[in-house]
Amino acid sequence: MTPTKINKSTSTLDSSMDIDISLLEKQISFMIRIAQIEAFDRFYHSFSDPTVRPGEYTCLLVIDGNPGIRQGVLANTLKIKRANMAKVMRRLELDGLLTKKTPANDRRSFGLFLTPKGKAFVTNNLKIFCTQDEIGYSMLTEKEQKRLLSLLHKVMKK
Repeated sequence: MTPTKINKSTSTLDSSMDIDISLLEKQISFMIRIAQIEAFDRFYHSFSDPTVRPGEYTCLLVIDGNPGIRQGVLANTLKIKRANMAKVMRRLELDGLLTKKTPANDRRSFGLFLTPKGKAFVTNNLKIFCTQDEIGYSMLTEKEQKRLLSLLHKVMKK
C-alpha cells in the first residue's frame, strides 16, 4: 500500500505540508472510523431533513420494525449508552416522531412506537437511507460488498 499524503490546508502555518498517515492506514479501527465519517457525510448530504442524525434514523427504523420495543433493549441493540438514548428519545418525541406507551401488564416500563408523522418520515426517507451504501460502496463489486459485510459481522461477534 502506498502511503497516503494529506495536504493540511486548514493551517496557514503548515498549509504546504503533506501529512503522512500510512501508519494509521494499517489500523483497522482508524479506517472503520474514517469510513463511518464518510458514510455520515453522505447521509447528511442527501437526507431530506438535515436535523436528523444517522443514529436517530436507525432508532426510528428499529422502532418501526419492532413496535413497542423498550428503550433499554433498543439501546443495547444499537450499542448506544442509556443516557444518550434517553436524550435521543426525548428529541424524537418532542419532534413528534415517536411516542411512549405504558403496557397494561407492566406499569414500570414503556414501549416505543412511531407516530403517524414518524412512520411517514421513515417511509419517505427509506430509499435515501438504503441507497447510501449503494453510492458509498459502488467501487466495490457485489461480492466484495458481501465479503466486507461478512467480515464486519465476524468482528462484531468477537
